[in-house]
Amino acid sequence: MGLQFSSDEIGTKMNLANIEQLIDKQIDTNYRTNIFEHELASIDSKLITGLKKSFLSEESKKIILEYCTAYFMQKLIKYDQYISFTDDDVVALRNVYKETLEEIIHRKRLSKKTIENNHFLRIKAFLLRTNPFLKEISKDGIKTFANEEYSASFQMEILGLDKHHIVGPILDIGCGQNFNLVKHLKELEVEVYGLDRYASKQDNILKANFLSFDYGVNKWQFILSNMAFSNHFNRHLAFNDEKVEKYATVYFKILNSLKVGGKFIYAPSIIEIEKLLDKKKFSIINEEIGYGLFRTIIEKLTN
Repeated sequence: MGLQFSSDEIGTKMNLANIEQLIDKQIDTNYRTNIFEHELASIDSKLITGLKKSFLSEESKKIILEYCTAYFMQKLIKYDQYISFTDDDVVALRNVYKETLEEIIHRKRLSKKTIENNHFLRIKAFLLRTNPFLKEISKDGIKTFANEEYSASFQMEILGLDKHHIVGPILDIGCGQNFNLVKHLKELEVEVYGLDRYASKQDNILKANFLSFDYGVNKWQFILSNMAFSNHFNRHLAFNDEKVEKYATVYFKILNSLKVGGKFIYAPSIIEIEKLLDKKKFSIINEEIGYGLFRTIIEKLTN
């Protein structure tokens, strides 16, 4: 999303179209910083000066806030796949940036250091509230569980898919920013959709959170998820945290969204929840892929 401004919103010494680049640079500089052990890097003086000298409309401010929020979340999710945000969290982060923007533009007596410290404290508080596990894993240094963009052929192999025996509609949960498997299946002329937290201009790529997406009922012939939904579910099971119940609820919604004869195929397996399934309603197959990793194939036998 590019930032666009009217001619009367151009600063005296700075073209505000460059604000996007400065925001990118600022977030790129900070997003790998262990915020619980170190302070964030100072805010670029050019960014502060440009914002102070520009006469931004409310619409332009809104564009800037939306851009900051989206880019920051995108970088964090890319850096650590277990970071998650609700719709309310998005609003809260936008308000963090709004407070900082207002301090820069309207509270001209505040020093640059004060603005930086205030912003640092608000970002830190936001992360502690929304993803408190980050502080725990950061105690001995920064640890990351980065998202990977697996090739379509690798995912076909991991999930045990045969291109001659897979039909739509298909939903790929956690399809990734490049949605490699979705593109491959579409090339095979299969009706397929991808679900992930990244925005896309493709009509068949749906931007949503695992936990809030409406999967429907009796809708999908195949639902696929490689190293995505089940990875997250297993993590919460391991820590027995407050999201276990939410993931369990969504898991059964996913199964309910299958057509009779439809299959939910994912890796790694979620043995703890699979033990609870009604064997009269679902058939369950666990297949070892290698190195102790199993995939699960669940077929819906009846409604």
